[in-house]
Amino acid sequence: MNRTFDLLVVLAYLAGTFFVGIFASKIIHRGRKNTEDFFLAGRDMKGWITGMSFALVAVNADVAPLYVGMSAAMGLSVCWFFLSRFSIGWLVIATLFAVKWRQIGISTGPEFFSLRFKGNSGKIVRIYMSLYGLFVGMIPWIGAGLLGLHLIIGPIFNINDKFVTIAIIVPIMLGYIWISGFAGVLIVDVFQSIVIIAANISLLFIVLHRFGGPSGLADAITNVHTQFASNIMNPLPQSGNAILTPLVVCAWFVLSTFGIGGNVGAEGQRIISCRDNKEAAKMAVWALIILTIILLSLTLPALGATINHPQLYQASPAERERAYGLLLNDFLPKGFLGIALAAIVASVMSTVSGFLNYGSQTLVNDVYGTICGKPKDANALWLGRFFMLVIMAIALIVVYYSNSLIGIAVVLIGLFGSTALIGWAQWWWWRINFKSWLTANIAGPVVYFSLTFILSRIEWWQRQSMQGESIKHQMQMYQAIISMLITTAAWVAVTLLTKPEDMDLLKNLYRKAHPPGLWKPVRLALESQEGRKIETQKLLIPAGFMVSIIGAVWLVSSVLCLSLLFVAKWKQAGIYGIFGVVFAILFKYSFRWHINRMSKVDKIN
Repeated sequence: MNRTFDLLVVLAYLAGTFFVGIFASKIIHRGRKNTEDFFLAGRDMKGWITGMSFALVAVNADVAPLYVGMSAAMGLSVCWFFLSRFSIGWLVIATLFAVKWRQIGISTGPEFFSLRFKGNSGKIVRIYMSLYGLFVGMIPWIGAGLLGLHLIIGPIFNINDKFVTIAIIVPIMLGYIWISGFAGVLIVDVFQSIVIIAANISLLFIVLHRFGGPSGLADAITNVHTQFASNIMNPLPQSGNAILTPLVVCAWFVLSTFGIGGNVGAEGQRIISCRDNKEAAKMAVWALIILTIILLSLTLPALGATINHPQLYQASPAERERAYGLLLNDFLPKGFLGIALAAIVASVMSTVSGFLNYGSQTLVNDVYGTICGKPKDANALWLGRFFMLVIMAIALIVVYYSNSLIGIAVVLIGLFGSTALIGWAQWWWWRINFKSWLTANIAGPVVYFSLTFILSRIEWWQRQSMQGESIKHQMQMYQAIISMLITTAAWVAVTLLTKPEDMDLLKNLYRKAHPPGLWKPVRLALESQEGRKIETQKLLIPAGFMVSIIGAVWLVSSVLCLSLLFVAKWKQAGIYGIFGVVFAILFKYSFRWHINRMSKVDKIN
């Protein structure tokens, strides 16, 4: 098939991306070139811009095949895969951590540990968290994104060598990041968000039009899937589902939410770059809204693939990941494939460019700066550019030695989940010390891998894990939760048996951030030293969780409403729509009230 028009669309998109990116620094900070401009866009960003950017960091090349495949095999209830993973978790970042990260005046997340732990201990943790985040959390995903991009567009344009694809994409990304830095990442991400959402919504309406609207789509599902139609058109999690039961939804929620916000990487760069506390808090809210729009508009059209290819509903994980390609092939008019491909290129470029910029920043600030001393602005800029090349070179090695996304997209949820709660504790409990952190980060992996050995020898556990790949993944999540509980008990015990960090260090952190929670001894020591009463805001943590829950109810209700509208369940959609409107209003005012309280500094009474 002739793909000339599609190729021209993709090339036009790439050209547009490059020109938008290279002029971004002039748009945002009028060409000023210092470290804060290059890595933090002058700390003058609006929350909606940084939020759109962070949403795209979560959208890589594997997202479309994964989510569309799950949607084809689950129907409308696939929404709980992203609602359980992101909704409350990202709102917790907004309500309980964004303001505090911005208040302490740091440049990267790992820099926090120089304030939290004394002397060499703080330096060790700072360097470790920087390198761990880069080599475990970023470089594999840069490689996965570039490889995934080739696996999708290579066959379409008959490009057999993956490095031909990379040779086209990488210079464009490096070009605008090299010139504009973080400003280029942000402005291009806004442009890319528009492309992705427009492509998804276009496909959504094409599918609806093909079946004669929501009612026609619902009738087609009923005719093709007589036995399973009610399940496919039910947006609530179902106990008999092989992929996502209510219990699995709860497991995803625990593993994705507990501890979130206590440590930050790429999201921290976006929080810190905001112009004030309110915009920093809005960043995560906007990110959640944009990500939800992207994922919902991506998954709803997959019902069309389920109708045309009924076997997808009960397919294996490998088979159902073909659903996205089938969806594009079945429904996109001739020549329009280029728009969908531009959206895929956009998702990969946003992820890769964001990781490149933040990775170079943390290497300059937290590794080189900690070991060799903070470099001057001019040197920092060139070091950052050099480290971008190093990171990309390592990612290309990953691509060279990999032939499948599964080989490099290794699920590390168990390891991350095991140590997650120490992230909250280091902010909310003054007693946490270096030994607490060390226990969590050593005990977590040890406990998790030990459980793998122990549980594999329990007959009931073995039987469950052998029922299929999806059930095996569910059991791994339960294992991660058990590991989290054991690891948490270990570091809490160590905390209580050892001395806290130096009081002067803790008082300095309290002055900067006014952290909520169990900090009374530090506050009393500070009051005694300064001879004044420090005014504190009461119940900030419970209030933050409550506001997050209100926001999550608004988001869930809205998603369920739109999902039901897609299959013409008007009455149910209307009920959820009313809930969505009511809780949206509640969230707006409660969020504003809470962030004002979080932002207040201490006053002399």
